[in-house]
Amino acid sequence: MFVEHARGKINQIRKNFIEFCQKNEALLFGEFITKAERRSPYFFNFGQFSSGASVETLGMYYAQRILLMDKKPDVIFGSAYKGIPLSVSAAIALHRLGLAVEFCYNRKEIKDHGEQGRLIGGCMNNKQVLIVDDVLSSGISVIEANQLITEAGGHVIGAVVAIDREEVGNNSNKLARDELMEKHDIYIDSLISLSDIIDLAKTSPSLHKHLESLIRYQKENGIPPEHPTET
Repeated sequence: MFVEHARGKINQIRKNFIEFCQKNEALLFGEFITKAERRSPYFFNFGQFSSGASVETLGMYYAQRILLMDKKPDVIFGSAYKGIPLSVSAAIALHRLGLAVEFCYNRKEIKDHGEQGRLIGGCMNNKQVLIVDDVLSSGISVIEANQLITEAGGHVIGAVVAIDREEVGNNSNKLARDELMEKHDIYIDSLISLSDIIDLAKTSPSLHKHLESLIRYQKENGIPPEHPTET
């Protein structure tokens, strides 16, 4: 499977990624309403990665994480719409790092002309497929992607998301990532998690003012980590 992240203090790569997201205004702090109608003190808007330079860097972060996998993917799958540039940029970055993969994505509307059907890109039949997505909340988008891939004959080896919000799944008191593993055998890895943002806020002068609201949100909507870092 994947190489686990070290527990404890946030590592430098994760800190760099958070700062990269802030620089591109993809990570915002304040008061927001999520898709699940929850009040959140932070928000990820991956539509802000709209330049060639930012998308290239984003793809490299994903690729470096993917290369830590024991099983290497044949195909990178991204769900419409935000997953599309993620799958493309990750595939390009992996090529530059020496791993040749194809990418595939779905369209939300089925076409009856040209390249018909819902899937565009590499063939997934009998292939090892890795899902890439921007955010993990309830896990619904990963479940839907898994169904599309399975129907196409592919085998899902896991998923990599940019941010794990560490929220509970739809039908349990467990984190969505744990529920996906137990019920669907899909391992979720992330570039960063809410716990990482909290860890950074403890020492960052610019983020410290958001620390209390971030911790409160984690307690209300998720399950605190087993070994939280000391304040």
